[in-house]
This record gives sequence, structure tokens and C-alpha cells, in this order.
Amino acid sequence: MIITQDYGEVCAVGLKDVEQITCNELKTEPAIVSLAPSSRDSIFEGMIVIASQLGDASRGKKLVDSIERRIEQVARVVSSLGFPKQRVACIEWVEPLMVAGNWMPERVELLGAIDVLGPKTIHSATIDFGQLSELDPDTIIACFVDGELKRLAKSWNQC
Repeated sequence: MIITQDYGEVCAVGLKDVEQITCNELKTEPAIVSLAPSSRDSIFEGMIVIASQLGDASRGKKLVDSIERRIEQVARVVSSLGFPKQRVACIEWVEPLMVAGNWMPERVELLGAIDVLGPKTIHSATIDFGQLSELDPDTIIACFVDGELKRLAKSWNQC
């Protein structure tokens, strides 16, 4: 089995590339499971799909249930601390400036903050620095995707 994510070539090897390489290079035809989660629930659904493909959907469901219980426990603990809600902006790309979409707003909310760039489960979108400034977040979190990290490291080394 080959597991991939289908978000395009920036975030991962594209599904079409995986299918072409599989067709051209392998003598067998493995199952290809391509996931494109946009929320916490769709991440969990993908885990169950993988477990099903491996022949044990019930084990996947048990794993998801266990993770969901731990997430709920973390949310209760964070909530009980009573800290004021921080206004957070999660950025995953600098040029162009891209907000972290999909499941990131849910994660921020889970940790007791407000994602000023939301909304939940929407794919990453571009904004400009003026828009980010107007939102006036308390905290900006850099959660760069791999391609952006490599590009930034290369730029940094050229300085």
C-alpha cells in the first residue's frame, strides 16, 4: 500500500506522480490511498480508511477513539486554566503570505485561543501583510510547510 496526501506538489508528491511512478516502476499494483483532510474529523476518517485497507477497520476506530479522548482531556485542562483567549495568526508560507487553514483553526481553538485568520476547514488562503496587521493578533505562529522551510533556509544562507 502507498499512502499519500493530495494537496498538490507544494506540500507533497502529487497523486498523479505517485500513480505514474507506480505504473512505470513497480511490477505489482499496490493500493494507493490518497488523503486530503481538511479537518480533525477528516484526519480521523483517513486513519480509519487506512486501517480498513490494511484489513482492520476496528483497530483504526479504536485508535481514533483513543486520540479523541486524549484531545478532549487536553481541551478540558486548557479550559480549566482560565487564561484569557489569545488572538492567534498561524502562517504557513511567507511569499506569498499564506494562512494555515484546514485543521489549524481547530487546533488553535482546542488550545483555548482564537484563530483570527479562520475559518475552520478552509484550505490555506493568501493574504497581505496589511491584512495581517489589521487583524492585530497577539501571537503569530510560524507553522511552515516543508517547501517553505527549505526556501527560507536557502534565502537565509544567502544573507
